[in-house]
Parts: sequence; structure tokens; C-alpha cells
Amino acid sequence: MKKNNRNSLLQIDESVFTTQKIIKDAIERAALPTKEVMDNIKEATKPLINISKIVSDSLVLNNNFTTNAAVVLGNLASTASQIYKTFNIIPFFENFADLSNRIYNYNEKQNNLKSKIIQKWNDLNDELKNNNRYFPKTDFFDIFDECTKEVSYKFRRSRILYRARIISEENLPKNVNDAINSYITTENVSMLNSLNCNYFDMWEHVEGMSQEIWDEWLLEHDLKDVMFWGYNSEKSDAPSKSSKHGRINPKGISYLYTSLDIKTAIAETQPLNMELVSVAKIQTKKPLKLFSFDFYEAFNKSELMKQPLNKFRSITGMTFWELQLFFDTLSNLFSRPSFGNEENYYATQYLSEYIKSKGFDGVKFKSSVKKGGSNVVLFDTSRDNNGDPINYEIIESHLHHVKNVTVTSNRLLPKTISQKQQK
Repeated sequence: MKKNNRNSLLQIDESVFTTQKIIKDAIERAALPTKEVMDNIKEATKPLINISKIVSDSLVLNNNFTTNAAVVLGNLASTASQIYKTFNIIPFFENFADLSNRIYNYNEKQNNLKSKIIQKWNDLNDELKNNNRYFPKTDFFDIFDECTKEVSYKFRRSRILYRARIISEENLPKNVNDAINSYITTENVSMLNSLNCNYFDMWEHVEGMSQEIWDEWLLEHDLKDVMFWGYNSEKSDAPSKSSKHGRINPKGISYLYTSLDIKTAIAETQPLNMELVSVAKIQTKKPLKLFSFDFYEAFNKSELMKQPLNKFRSITGMTFWELQLFFDTLSNLFSRPSFGNEENYYATQYLSEYIKSKGFDGVKFKSSVKKGGSNVVLFDTSRDNNGDPINYEIIESHLHHVKNVTVTSNRLLPKTISQKQQK
């Protein structure tokens, strides 16, 4: 009996670790256009990760291995069948030999490639910083150049962007400031004192105004047609010449930094509690061509996405998965926080100038301070004969009062608290 059990374990063990062409190879043999394949498979393949983990856990931890492995392989067969139907190609699940091993090896390969990409990026930054500011010796752009030929993210006319800047009370428009100051009158002093309030607390009073009082206030101070409650259009625009380095711009070159939503725009200013922030609303005047660091967004309308997956390497020198990893890793590197060190911007600035030289109007990338947020930087801030920006219009600005800045953290060290530390 024990011998039979041992043989069964060996057979299942061999089965789990010998299949070579379950998912990845079959997908790369697919004759469907890449975009269609990826749209159909995106959700269908997610269960494979969990299944492979269950297989690994069963191999190592579970005493009742035969039963559990059989259940796992049954689930895998069902999932593979769904994927087979999705692709409508020849069956590729004749056995389920080494799915776990296959995924492990694939992940190792991906991690190694990611490490190489990061190293190339760091080498580029060091080269720009220490040796050659304008013509770095690197093969990084051999790969990136292929990306610039294929990607195209159209930013349509009339898209709305937001630019935030911290503003002090003294820099508010005069008519707005005068109206705010009107609340501090002799008849209000006693009320403010009784409430232990000061001038700074008036913003909460303004926020709590009823609609009726607000309407009267607008009429009383002739503010009904005011469009700029924070900075005016000129000060909401990019500065004529940047006095410091930015993620995208070298010192002395000015670009327009914006975000796709208000919260991200405010977060990018890294405000303190109770600070005032002016948020400008900006509208594009014409369609713009942006370089997006979001892989699927960037390549969505690329000719590459119309090609079969198994043709990718012959076209780009990389498999689809390698190209995706390159792009995703580059996106993370481009967006990672600088921690106030401008020397971390050499590579991002050089890459941005390279993108600009390829005819792009700007870049779209992930925010480093607001999870899920996106930023857009426009290169051309030039103006027409009337003094208005040629690519965008600054419509209005609103005044925001920062109520709370939250921080989320995870404890790293020490892993556990000793009894001595607890006392």
C-alpha cells in the first residue's frame, strides 16, 4: 500500500513538474492579433497564479498530497479548458506536468530581465551625472527607440487638466482678499474671541456658509463673475523660465506640469495641514500627441498589437512579455520619488528630451505621491501674438483648504517586539 502511495506521489510529482507548453508557449503560438488575444485573456489567466501557488503548497506542506494534488489538477484542467476556448487554437493541455516549475522559471527570467533594465537605468543616470551630460554611452535607447516608433497616445482637444500651487492669503486676488477681510470687522471681533478663533479659522467659517449667505456675499462684493479665486491665469501657467530642476525639465527650461484630477494635483504640491492651494483648471486647445508610460494605453492603437504574438520577437527583438516588462519597469523608474534630490532627475530629464525630439507634445506618467493618480507634462508653453498659450487655455482657478494630510506606513523593523521591549 505504501509502495502504491509512493508511486502515486511520484507520478503526480512528475506530472506537476514536466509540462512545458501549457500557457505561455501556446499563447505565443496563437495566430490571433495581439490586442484581441490580450483583451480576451486578461481576466482568464488570473486564476493560474493562485492555482500554481496551491500546487506548490501541496507539494511542500500538505500531508494528504495525492487527494489535494488531484483536486488542484482538476481545477487547472478546467481553467486551461476555458483558456483553450478563448483562443480557439489546438489543445495545449495534454498533461499538466510542470506548471508550477514553468511559472517559477518564467518569474525568475522576468526578475532577471527587470534587474538588467534597472541597472541600465542607473548606469544611464550615473553616466549623465558624472561623464557625459549630452551624449551618454548607453544601449538603453536601442530598445526605447522601438517604443517611440510604435506608441501613440492621442490627447483629444478640450481635455481638462489641473495644476495646483500652494498660495498664501497675501497672494489671493485683491477683490477676493478684500471680501475675506470684510468678515473681520469690529462687530465680529467679540464673536471671534468667544469662539477662540483667529484669522486663519475664517476659512472654516467661509466653508460653512449657507447657499443663501454665499449668494448675498457674491453680490455684496461683486464676485459673481470671478473666475480666478486663487492664482490668476499668468501665475497658474508654467513659469517663463524654471529656476530649478524638475522631473521632466532641466533648470532654465519651463514645462507645464499638470494632473488628470484635482486630488492628484493637490497631492503633487505636498501641502501641510491647513495650507491654502490654488487649483487651476486647464483645457487643451487642440489634439496633442503624448508619450504615455502606461503600456496598454501607449500600444493600444499600435500596429504591433495587430500582429500575432509569435511575431513579436522578429519585429521588436523582444517577446510581448519582455516588452511589457521593459515598459512597466521603465514607468516605475520614471515615476519613482526623488526624495528632494535633484540628481535623481538626470535620467528622467534626458529621456523626456529624447521623447520631445521624437515629435511628442508631452508625457503622461504615474504620480509618485498619489496612488492611482496620473500626471501630464506639456513641453510647449509658447504663446501666440495675443500672449495666450497656443496649446491650452487656463480657464479658472479655485481655492482649496487642506484639511488633513494622511500617511500610510508599514512597520519594517523590528519584526517582532520582545518581552523586554514591551516592559
